[in-house]
Amino acid sequence: MIRVEEGFYKSGKIVEQSDLIERINMLRKGGKSIGVCTGGFDFLHPGHMTHLASAKKYCDILVVSVAHDSLNAQRSGYKGRPIFSEKVRAYSVSQLKSVDLVVLNDDVKEIIELIKPNYYFRGLDYLTQYGSNPDFASQVDLMHSLGGKIIYTQDEKLSTTHIIDYIKREIKPSP
Repeated sequence: MIRVEEGFYKSGKIVEQSDLIERINMLRKGGKSIGVCTGGFDFLHPGHMTHLASAKKYCDILVVSVAHDSLNAQRSGYKGRPIFSEKVRAYSVSQLKSVDLVVLNDDVKEIIELIKPNYYFRGLDYLTQYGSNPDFASQVDLMHSLGGKIIYTQDEKLSTTHIIDYIKREIKPSP
């Protein structure tokens, strides 16, 4: 992981779970619709930006749940991941105008249960995963039981892993 002075990376959009619940309840009482996106956001790239901007079009308040370092390292399959710490990744996501609130959390179902969003956003790559991905299936079932909707954004798939693979394969030092 790239080490940086994390004290520089603070944002009022980054909240603890207890504060998130309070804010969401207040916003919901004001008639706001709530959406949630989840992910590692290992380093912010155009795929993240288009997905989050597309999600924001459907809701008044977009909450992004950023995975903790330990979960992000587990899922990536690469030694040395995540590239940036959870605090830096949360900060990066918080700087996007489409994002209203950011919380660190590893359990998607927990976030759904806590804030009961109107919408849960996933990319097109999840469209066929209901039958083959039990975790995702349980998230979808939970959303439906709470009366919420799953929305698959229509943006091109781009991932941090694909970018890293490209760099390793194609970028060579000049002679």
